[in-house]
Amino acid sequence: FLLLASVPLPKPATAAPFNYPAAIADARRVWTAESKELADLLHRLARASEQAARLEENLEQSRDALAELKDERARTLADLRNGAFCTGCGKTRTQLLAQGESFPHPGQQSRPATPEELAKAKKDFDNRMDPLRRNIARYEEELKAAQAEIMDAHHRVLVVLPAFHKHLAAEQENRLGRWFDEKTAAETELKTLNEALVAAAGPAREKVVQQRTVRLGSAQSAEDRARQEERVFRKDVFATLDSLAAIARPIPDRYAVSGRILATSIRNPPKPIGYTVTAVYVGDSTTAQSPAPGPVAPGSDLQQLLDGPAKPKADAKQAPAGGEKSVQDLLNGK
Repeated sequence: FLLLASVPLPKPATAAPFNYPAAIADARRVWTAESKELADLLHRLARASEQAARLEENLEQSRDALAELKDERARTLADLRNGAFCTGCGKTRTQLLAQGESFPHPGQQSRPATPEELAKAKKDFDNRMDPLRRNIARYEEELKAAQAEIMDAHHRVLVVLPAFHKHLAAEQENRLGRWFDEKTAAETELKTLNEALVAAAGPAREKVVQQRTVRLGSAQSAEDRARQEERVFRKDVFATLDSLAAIARPIPDRYAVSGRILATSIRNPPKPIGYTVTAVYVGDSTTAQSPAPGPVAPGSDLQQLLDGPAKPKADAKQAPAGGEKSVQDLLNGK
C-alpha cells in the first residue's frame, strides 16, 4: 500500500490575494453615503418644488388682483374726468352702480371731479396697488431662487445616481469574485484529494478521506455563507432603492423635473441587482433541467464532488463483481 501522511494541495499564487472583504466594505461605505446624499437631494427637490408651487399661486393671485385694480382705476378716473361724480355723496357712477344704487342719487346732479379730487383718486389707487407690486416683485425673486434650487438639486441627483448604481454593482461584483475564488480553490483542492483517494489504500486512504471530508465541509460552509450574504445584500439594496424611490415619486412634474421618472431610474440600475451569473453557487441552475427537451446539464466539479457519483437507475445493469470501485464505494468502505 502507498502510505501518505497528507496530500499536498496546490500552492498559493505568489501574488498577494485580492482583499475582497476590504473592497466589499469600501463599496458598501461609498454607496451608503451616496444613498444618504440622494435622499437629502430628493428632499431638497420636494421642498423647492412645493415652494415653487406656492409662489406661482401667490404670484398669479397678486397679478390678477393688480390687473383688477388697474381696470377699476381706469374706469374710476374716466368717470371722474367725464363728470360722473354725484354731488350729494361724492361717489362715482361706477361705485354707485356696483352697490346697486342709482346715479346720481335722486335730487343730485353729476359733476366733473376737481383736480384735487382726481389727484386724490390716483393716489388712493397707487396706495392700493403698491403693496401688490412689491409682493409681485418679491414672489418673482423667490420663484427664481426656488427654480435655481430645483435645477441645482436635480443636476446633482443626475450626477450622484450613476455613481450610486456603480458602487452597488461594485459590491456585488466583489462578492461574486470572492465566492468564485473560494469555489475555484475548493474545486482544485477536492480534485487533488479525489485523485489521491483513488490511489491510496489502508491508513493513507483513511487520512485522505478525513482530509476530503473536512474540505467538503468547508466548501459547503463557504457556499452557505455566500448564499446568506447574497440574501442580506439584496435585502439591503432593495430597501434602499425603495426608500429613495418613495421620496422621489411624489415630486410633481415641474421645470423638466419628474419625480416619477426619477423613481423609475432609481429602481432600475443599469446592472441588475442580485447575483445573476449562471451557476454562481454549488448546486445552482447548472444541475437543473434545460427548458428544451434534452439531457441535464452537468454540474460543476465541486458540485459533483459534493453530490457523489450519480445513482444508477433501477433497470441499470450492475457493475461486474470485482470491477473498479468508485470513489463513493471507497468512502463507504466497500
